[in-house]
Amino acid sequence: MRKSFLLVLAAAALLAGACQSKIDEAVLESPDLGLYQEGKPLIQYNPLKFQNAYNETLRQFRVHDDTMSEYFILTLDAIPTQVDQQVTGSLRSSVTADMSGLEFSVEKTDGEGRVWLWCKKRKLAATVQILS
Repeated sequence: MRKSFLLVLAAAALLAGACQSKIDEAVLESPDLGLYQEGKPLIQYNPLKFQNAYNETLRQFRVHDDTMSEYFILTLDAIPTQVDQQVTGSLRSSVTADMSGLEFSVEKTDGEGRVWLWCKKRKLAATVQILS
């Protein structure tokens, strides 16, 4: 009986980890711009090889390497400025299929214009920067 209980408890713990409902803490703690899925980096900004762009009119964030072999372009329906704000957007990237209708929540902002976004449904996080 005790053995069955421990197996059920272990299975529940595994399932809880697999159902990631919050942005990964490592992503929130990192100042690096990038695109992450299930806490793993898909694209990470490297200032020696990458460019970062922001278009306020289009509400569009672009992070790409100098050859455009690695990139993501995130276009939102509103400028993300406040924690818990909900925004909808589309994503084009070199590492995922194009996606639209993505619902992001603003998880964190900082004084340098960086914004940490989380799409629970796709387990997708993006750290972007509003440039002045």
